[in-house]
Amino acid sequence: MKSSTTAGLHFSRRVIPAAVATVLLALGASMPAQAATAETPDWSEATKFWTEYGVDAAIQASLLDNLESGIFPDSMTGGEVVSTYEVITDEATSTVATYEDGSIFVTSTETPVEGTAGRGVSGCTVSSYTGVTYYTGCRISGQAGLVGLSFVTSFIIVNSSYDQISNSGATPQSSCAGCTSTQPTMTYYKAVENSGGPATLQYATQWTSIPPVASGTVVLTLSVGGNSYSTPVVG
Repeated sequence: MKSSTTAGLHFSRRVIPAAVATVLLALGASMPAQAATAETPDWSEATKFWTEYGVDAAIQASLLDNLESGIFPDSMTGGEVVSTYEVITDEATSTVATYEDGSIFVTSTETPVEGTAGRGVSGCTVSSYTGVTYYTGCRISGQAGLVGLSFVTSFIIVNSSYDQISNSGATPQSSCAGCTSTQPTMTYYKAVENSGGPATLQYATQWTSIPPVASGTVVLTLSVGGNSYSTPVVG
């Protein structure tokens, strides 16, 4: 998926077969469900996220009922991805994966700014020289409504040759609403594309609900190969 910048806010929807997606969402098994207690957290961040990406109000209500009973969304605990679509804004290019229960997992690549990092340009930049395109300092992120993680890396698209991920990532971050999450750690790094597959960089965070009725691991992967880069989602 080539990164693109569009004027204003633009939503582009494209169904992608889940079977060909290459970013992994690896999840642990849920613990037995328990009734909600006085410690039940505020789920407003999740509902804000679901609303932003068009999750139906009735589905949101069902997901919230489950959460209050200690049952966490498929996007956090595993399940089949039934459809995906693409969202393009000025800030990022994202893939939105919808699961059987209606929950979603969104992976994004920051939209680069034309220029060379360190020459009056900060953040994610893109520059090209004789068939080689450099993406520098770009944040890759994943958000499942309650738990999210991200990291920054650089990568190179090489025409007529193998693409590369320049480094093993930096400044990993995680967040969790109604749960705790660990500092993301790198779990896999393949620097250069080859005949066996794309260059790949993977980070993971472990989450535990509050109260501790469920837990799991969310894994976010950047794939660079075939003169493109992507963060699609697999259940």
